[in-house]
Amino acid sequence: MSYDRHKARSLGYTAHCSAPLEEPVTVSGTYKCTAGHAHSARWNNGHLSVSATGYDYAFLGALDAAGDVAMSRHDPETRAYWVVFTQVLTAHGYGDVALPIPTEDLIYPD
Repeated sequence: MSYDRHKARSLGYTAHCSAPLEEPVTVSGTYKCTAGHAHSARWNNGHLSVSATGYDYAFLGALDAAGDVAMSRHDPETRAYWVVFTQVLTAHGYGDVALPIPTEDLIYPD
C-alpha cells in the first residue's frame, strides 16, 4: 500500500496508536483497538506483532480496494498499475493522499 503517509496522518486517516485490541488475536489479520482503529496483527514463530499504526477503517478499505483492482489489471511495477490505484483511491474519496504517478514503468531492463 503506497500513499503519502504524512498527509494521511495529518488528515486523521492513520494514527500512531498503542491502545489495546478489543479481542484476543487468534489468527493473523486485522483487529480493532479500543480507540476504534484497525491494526494489523501477525503471528510469527509464536510471537505476536501488532502494528503501531492504526487505520481508519474506511481508509484501509479504500487502500485494499485500490490495490485489488490495480493488481487485477496490471503488474505493480508498471505505471498503469499506479494510474488505476490512484483512480480507485480517488473514487473512494482519498485522492488527497495519493502519491504522484510515475512518469514511466518502474521495471528496468538488466
